[in-house]
Amino acid sequence: MTQRAYVVGDLHLGAGPGDPLEDFFDDQPFKDFCGRIVSADTTLFLNGDIIDFAQIAPFDTPRDSHLLWTEESSRKKLETAITAHATFFAGLREFMANGGRVVYLVGNHDLDVFWPSIQQRLREVVRADDRQLAFTIGAARYEGVHIEHGFQFTPENCPDDVNDFVHTGADGRQYLERVWGTDFMLQFFNDLERTHPYADNIKPMLALLWHGLRKGWVGGRELLRVLLFLKRSGVPWRGIGSAVLDGPAPPLDPGAVATSFTDPEWQEVVAERVSDPVFLAEMQAAHASLDVCERARVLSSAPAEVVAPRIGESDASATLGLFRDGREERAARDRLKADGITTVVFGHTHEIVDGTLGGCLYNYGTWLPSLDLKSPLVKAKIKASGITKAMLADPSLYRVDRWVVRIDPMPPHRTQAKLVTAEEP
Repeated sequence: MTQRAYVVGDLHLGAGPGDPLEDFFDDQPFKDFCGRIVSADTTLFLNGDIIDFAQIAPFDTPRDSHLLWTEESSRKKLETAITAHATFFAGLREFMANGGRVVYLVGNHDLDVFWPSIQQRLREVVRADDRQLAFTIGAARYEGVHIEHGFQFTPENCPDDVNDFVHTGADGRQYLERVWGTDFMLQFFNDLERTHPYADNIKPMLALLWHGLRKGWVGGRELLRVLLFLKRSGVPWRGIGSAVLDGPAPPLDPGAVATSFTDPEWQEVVAERVSDPVFLAEMQAAHASLDVCERARVLSSAPAEVVAPRIGESDASATLGLFRDGREERAARDRLKADGITTVVFGHTHEIVDGTLGGCLYNYGTWLPSLDLKSPLVKAKIKASGITKAMLADPSLYRVDRWVVRIDPMPPHRTQAKLVTAEEP
């Protein structure tokens, strides 16, 4: 037998094919993959965002804006995912029954796996003990390879303390921390995906929203939520309340809304939309519905940091499209400084990385359908009309890339990492 490991993640299992928020439809391909790689010397790293708890009911969160939900809610979500993806979990169960070992790393969409009862229930489902199925908060190492989901280097998706993200609410109950990215999903993208099921599969998200504003299918309420999210970015949750106004909040200034955005293309399209009385009324009504802390944040002088609305450009921060710099590469360089680390494997961004930094950095991307930006037809449609609702609704324009990272120890002192397809691992 040959010792070997595989890394995959960002599968985002949801509530099943009948739910508009479901993005994962590859249960059988995943089960087949597990069957192809299984041996007593194989370790499978599930590198975070395996179950998308943020897109499974119940969605209720407390009024306190930095709290997410309780362990009880997480259990309900987990049971929904287990029922909806029985074939996926059967693949894991058979993998471990035949000698394979699984390490589950927590991602920002499945912080819920931190709860002890969630870990226990997952072990029950796949009929494994703690040696066969281990859980890791943070990062794992395998023969000189550093494996990490990657939300840790994106502050909009990372808890204030990556090792301590459970807090006590006013009712004395324990809650997960609501990171900015999850709040954005709950407050904005879940609603968008209910009407446009593929919207969540186009990255970067903010570039998609720019196209929606330009084409008129993103309204005033949605822009207000985007603005609030952007002005929160970089501000710890404990600092949000410090901007509370002493009196009644002044009305929204349409001109100030447009100039809040740092990118000229965003400024132009926002200025055009806020000049529409109907659009502006929607945004003002949404602003009035916010709590006092959120209204203060929207009206603050903090800029709404965005980059030019480009779809399809490779970028380490492509998931949201907030930042111009390559945070993934900077984080990888930092991890490579540790003794014995020769290779870094990240997930999170949904962007495939095949051995950059001299063959030291890999990212398997995601198995979710995504707009086929290599297609001449798709390129022509975007150039002619931008991202339209018709494009979002056309499944023929999407593709699925099933990549994994294979790790082969090569004694005495080398380890080889390689990006391979799940069909030929």
